[in-house]
Amino acid sequence: DSIRLHRPFKLGAEAAWRPFGSWLTFRPELTFVVRSPFSQYANAGLEYSLGAEFSAWNFLGLNLCTNYRNNVFSQQMGLMINLRVLEIDFAVATSSSDFLYSFTSTGATVYAGVKIGF
Repeated sequence: DSIRLHRPFKLGAEAAWRPFGSWLTFRPELTFVVRSPFSQYANAGLEYSLGAEFSAWNFLGLNLCTNYRNNVFSQQMGLMINLRVLEIDFAVATSSSDFLYSFTSTGATVYAGVKIGF
């Protein structure tokens, strides 16, 4: 048996808007997606992401984001502590195929990261 895989076609735009300076950044994103292009199962749709990043003196940061990607709604909250040489990132997200259930703990993700450098 031969299997043909069709990667999705994505075309999108992302922006960063800082209305009050570098301490607050809004990041909207809109993407046009065609899943399984060039096949009889092709379907088109839109994906989005809307996030806000708060940064206090580039030392402490908070990230809030809602998005819809790959047919999944997700709500994310993250925290960042930057000690110049060491940066610690921590985020939690809940997700679901239904927008209202994405605010509950039906699907959960935890992310932790450490960055070292100058």
